[in-house]
Amino acid sequence: MTDRNYTCVADAVQPSKKKPIQVGDKFTTNQGCVATVIEYNGAFDVVVTFDDGLYRKTVAAAELRKGKVRNPFLPSVYGVGYTGAGEFSPTIDGKNTSEYSAWREMIKRCYSEKSQEIRPTYKGCTVCEEWHNFQNFAKWYTSQSHYGKGYQVDKDFLIDGNKLYSPTACVLAPPQINSLLTGSPVDRTKYPVGVCWHEDAQKYAAQININGQLRYLGVFDTVEIASDIYQKAKKQYIKEIALEWKDKIDEKLFDALMRRTI
Repeated sequence: MTDRNYTCVADAVQPSKKKPIQVGDKFTTNQGCVATVIEYNGAFDVVVTFDDGLYRKTVAAAELRKGKVRNPFLPSVYGVGYTGAGEFSPTIDGKNTSEYSAWREMIKRCYSEKSQEIRPTYKGCTVCEEWHNFQNFAKWYTSQSHYGKGYQVDKDFLIDGNKLYSPTACVLAPPQINSLLTGSPVDRTKYPVGVCWHEDAQKYAAQININGQLRYLGVFDTVEIASDIYQKAKKQYIKEIALEWKDKIDEKLFDALMRRTI
């Protein structure tokens, strides 16, 4: 199914409930879209289409009259994402699938202002248009060699400074690796990552986050020395983690990790 942009306009005239449904009738859905009847084969076999007419959907007449027909190509997830039509279902037995949860969280990080207030590092990040369609993302996600192991979608390792989630930039990484690029909780507007001012010592402290625990590396006379100590410790830590996970991650992720230790 080709990706399309939809703009729903609630300008359809709802046919009378007493009037039989006919081809050409237009119904406004609860989403604000217009569903046009293109075939009527009975009360439980009404074929409708939306907007450009490329997507056809068979629905029940009662659901159509109530406006409960959903357009899967309407960007309803944070104004950008849509579920699309295909083999991948967002839910199974009423619970979100792992691929849908990963996709929705990715869209949220990039397009939810409320989310970015909590995680400002995602400001300016976007998702490629191909992945606005959940079906496309799910196809990529489930094809990854480590799908189903609780790994997370990461956009930072393969391309330095990357701000775009896309098939070529992303890889599935275990949480321990995905958190490697997270710096220490310091004043980043004033000091480099891994450096803070030690009030008692009146010097610059270097610190690194190891498995969620803050480890101090010492205090130093200059920012430059403290930052250098942090960078060396960080590279060593990344190398240790990469070797630990070598046989449990994609080769391209392992290679990207090792490049960061040089």
